[in-house]
Amino acid sequence: PSGTYKISVQDDKDISALKITESRVVLRGDGPGKTFLFNKTTNMRSKSVVRVQSNKSDIMKEEPAKTSVVTKDYKLPTTKIAVANASKFEVGNWVAVASDLTDGWIKEMKMEKLWTPKNAWQVHLRQVVAVNTEQNTITIDIPTHYELFTKRNARVFVIKGPIEDVGIEKLSFGNEKNPKSGWEFDDFEN
Repeated sequence: PSGTYKISVQDDKDISALKITESRVVLRGDGPGKTFLFNKTTNMRSKSVVRVQSNKSDIMKEEPAKTSVVTKDYKLPTTKIAVANASKFEVGNWVAVASDLTDGWIKEMKMEKLWTPKNAWQVHLRQVVAVNTEQNTITIDIPTHYELFTKRNARVFVIKGPIEDVGIEKLSFGNEKNPKSGWEFDDFEN
């Protein structure tokens, strides 16, 4: 409805004033100049007025029943992937195409100071567009970026998928002016 609605980031732990956590949500007003969202928080460093982000901590959970190893090495980007059991996938599934990071690969990428095999992996989030159970292959919507090697435990597993069909329309946004001058080194701080 028309009017001005005051919103704010509630505390230092929050990173947004409003958060949309599910698919198929539209934040809609009566029109620009009619419905206003007025953000009262002045320190918005690393924060957002509206954030679209899942609350599901297990979105990338790998379940054996929905996982299949990659059975062929791929040195170049690909959309068609040979797997041990293509029947675990359906067209439309969101999947993670993943490989474990090894010391050798980390060294090749020159990331020894930042990554370890225990805390990182290579993963591509994709959607299945075709399944061939006779040839045990799946086709994904977007090519992978890096190579996939069986020796690095390359695998594909079904995930819950991203938030989709979210919109913001017919609104005006405003922010409370930061009371600091803006010219000092730490004016972005509270």
